[in-house]
Amino acid sequence: MITKFKNDLFWNAISFGGIVVLGVLLNILILTFYDESALGVFNQVYAIFILLSQLAVGGVHLSIQYYVPSSSNSKEHISQYLTTALVSSLATGIVAIGVGYLLIPLIGKMLNSPEVTLGLYYSLWGLFFFSFNKIILSVFNGMREMKKFALFQFLRFSFMTIFLIILLFNNAPVYLLASILAFSELLLFLILIFSISPFLIWKFNKRFKKIFMIQNKFGITALFGNFLLDVNTKIDIFTLGIFLEDKWVGIYSFAATIAEGYMQFAVLLRNNINPIITKLIRKKNPSLIVKVLRENKIKFYKVLGLLGILSIAGFLVLIFILDRDYKLMSILLYAILITGFILSGGYQPFLMFFNQIGKPKIQTIYISFVCFSNIIFNFLLVPLIGVYGAAVGTALSFIFQVFLFRWLMKRSLNYTI
Repeated sequence: MITKFKNDLFWNAISFGGIVVLGVLLNILILTFYDESALGVFNQVYAIFILLSQLAVGGVHLSIQYYVPSSSNSKEHISQYLTTALVSSLATGIVAIGVGYLLIPLIGKMLNSPEVTLGLYYSLWGLFFFSFNKIILSVFNGMREMKKFALFQFLRFSFMTIFLIILLFNNAPVYLLASILAFSELLLFLILIFSISPFLIWKFNKRFKKIFMIQNKFGITALFGNFLLDVNTKIDIFTLGIFLEDKWVGIYSFAATIAEGYMQFAVLLRNNINPIITKLIRKKNPSLIVKVLRENKIKFYKVLGLLGILSIAGFLVLIFILDRDYKLMSILLYAILITGFILSGGYQPFLMFFNQIGKPKIQTIYISFVCFSNIIFNFLLVPLIGVYGAAVGTALSFIFQVFLFRWLMKRSLNYTI
């Protein structure tokens, strides 16, 4: 298990490293060909796209991540959970897209940005394919096919970069840049559906109906918490969009997006530890889980701490190479965000812990309180100190997350780490 974990971690590290580079490149390209306001528009549309994507998939991907690892060698087992999830997301995807398009005028008015409004019209149709992609990727994750999982995650950002370059060299208007979100999901879907085709065995029988009900019950229970999980990563962007102009959102989002690239290393660790946690919980030995979590917590603190310090140094170099305005502001914003994350780094890979041990209700409570703390911090601080308020508020929510996790773990397993 240890050898495979290290091997999976290696391949995902390569993938996530590439994703971080491409994420930075996307931001630099938009800043170079346009300006901070354009970047603010793109990142606001991206944030809304990610949030609506959770409604589109309907939470069934979380069910897959819990049930597929229990029998990853059974083709029939995997096929049943995959096909029922795809049918479910077909309905939820259509609903999410419909709701999204109905809400566009309201969102545009709330953010006071016509460009964001148009960008949403050109991108939200991609939610249909995003939901399918999320499910298929969850199957590969549950099967611990991490090489494929890593490759496909990297391809998503590769396609986004390629489509962006095409638009940039054709002098596309700012709002059209958001369309890369939809086209990249469409192209990724065509590749994923081919890759997963051996497991697409359609049997509409009583077993199909039973699993369909099980998955949707689990998904609905976990959906709100998972939706808030994505909301939590975008609260700073939304808050700034409400209180400040697109220009300031762009300045902040440049630092925040690169910081999020660093934070993806916690996601990398999480994707690899999640199926292991699920297998351990089935042994009904809580003390063993606690031992594994404690050992990995220390390792995660060391790894994410070192990477965080290196990322701050790297950001300093990058910001002076770009030689744009607001250098000092960008550096301070980045340092605040990274410091908050480093202080909570050992616990960040366990963000989906309660879902992985089959307690989606506690997972929802956990994420809800983390999200609400972030909202409170941001709405209190942004009106007072502007973009710095978003960074400080987000950093404080990271730290709060540690204390909340320990408390909930004590209540659910009578252990803590």
